[in-house]
Amino acid sequence: MKNSIASVNGHARVAAWWWIMSIVFLFCGAVIGLGLRFYFVKPLPVRFQYWLHAHSHVMLLGWVFNALFLLVYQQFFIVFSRIEQICIGLLQVGVLGMLISFPFQGYGPVAIAFSAVHLTVADVLAVLLWIRTKSPAFFAAGSEHTRRFLRIGAFFQLLSSLGPFMLAYLMAGSNRASGIEHTALYQLSIFFYLHFLYNGLFFYLVLALWLSSGIVTRSSQYLMVLGTILIFAHAILYVDERWLWSWVAAIGSILQLSVWLTWMHQNFDVLKRKTGMILLAAMTVKLIVQVGGSFPPLSHLVVTQRFWLMAYLHFLFLGIYTPFTWAMKGLSRRFLPYGLYWLMLLGTEGLLLSPYLFRKTNFNAEAWYACILAVYAGLVVLLLGITCRLSPYR
Repeated sequence: MKNSIASVNGHARVAAWWWIMSIVFLFCGAVIGLGLRFYFVKPLPVRFQYWLHAHSHVMLLGWVFNALFLLVYQQFFIVFSRIEQICIGLLQVGVLGMLISFPFQGYGPVAIAFSAVHLTVADVLAVLLWIRTKSPAFFAAGSEHTRRFLRIGAFFQLLSSLGPFMLAYLMAGSNRASGIEHTALYQLSIFFYLHFLYNGLFFYLVLALWLSSGIVTRSSQYLMVLGTILIFAHAILYVDERWLWSWVAAIGSILQLSVWLTWMHQNFDVLKRKTGMILLAAMTVKLIVQVGGSFPPLSHLVVTQRFWLMAYLHFLFLGIYTPFTWAMKGLSRRFLPYGLYWLMLLGTEGLLLSPYLFRKTNFNAEAWYACILAVYAGLVVLLLGITCRLSPYR
């Protein structure tokens, strides 16, 4: 009995440590993001692109990746095997290495080495996740459709890894002077990794947690997967704006939106009870935007207006994945800072879209940068304050 209690306590400590590391990386990524906003108000003697790499990698892999995987383990598995504990530790080493190395050398040898460590360990963890779902014990907390969601997520993690492998191949066969980073294949390799990470792995881990007790058919899951694959055409539009890719992206986007609306209709009470109406609306808006972004002029705007792409990515990570994590961690939606957070987030989204919308007016860039810095600073304070309130043991 004592050994059993000690074992449970040990696994709870692993989960708590994992959550604390996620918050540490969230803090670092958010502060770096705030510094990047300040750079436009008063330029600093640093390499902006290097710090941007650090910000994006830490927020993507140190915060969202960590938080969603932790939620899956806490809800469906509870205990961690020895190899999983080693993987969790190595993931943190990989993110920490990227946090330290990217600001000083960008995609240099050290940063690439730590990125490779994280990618390899993430693939191992995805395989372990797949194996975990084979256990009969899984169905004590999960269901058949939940198992499929988790396996689909694991599959997309492995699939996304082909992007960095292609990058390594391209870089090995060229030199820095060749300008390989400006080629379409190089850019698509990056997009391939990112797309199947945040629209693949992250998306299906969220669905596994959100719809764990819902009604989901096998065929609808496969239609959603087909949509995920087809909407990679959005990324292709960055290098080739032919109508073919617009139609492929539109078909995939409409598929995903249709499946989501069906699930929402069938499981409305379950979805609302777990996360509330705001997140339901946010996910629906995300899928509607995908449809609109399949065709010009919106697709062309996202390609040519960097701030519009930034607005979409911030909405995805700060407007869906982060509040979803809070909801799964038991945050009360009546909590006043939660409402203020959404107001701040919508404020930053509006500001990011405004330069193009008001391009024919006497637009004051300096005042705009100052406003973004002020609103983003408030958003960061709320983001960190809300996250730190949540229990690492829940």
